[in-house]
Amino acid sequence: MPSKYTEQYLNENARRGGDGHGITPQTFLAKTLKGEAKRWSYKYCRVLEADLVSREDVIRGQSKYGATAYYRKDVE
Repeated sequence: MPSKYTEQYLNENARRGGDGHGITPQTFLAKTLKGEAKRWSYKYCRVLEADLVSREDVIRGQSKYGATAYYRKDVE
């Protein structure tokens, strides 16, 4: 099941400068989710991470502080 936050997350990490400069899915959702949705942030995060891992156009890298983050593969 795709997450509705996947594209927003990948766009945010691209805007931040790519591998080594992005944020983790948990950090992204903490900044994005509001109200009642924050209560279920762990479920949103699990769905987002599952969607990111399943996509062929996404690679795993490091965040700004060394945790796992995801980025779009460079298209050449």
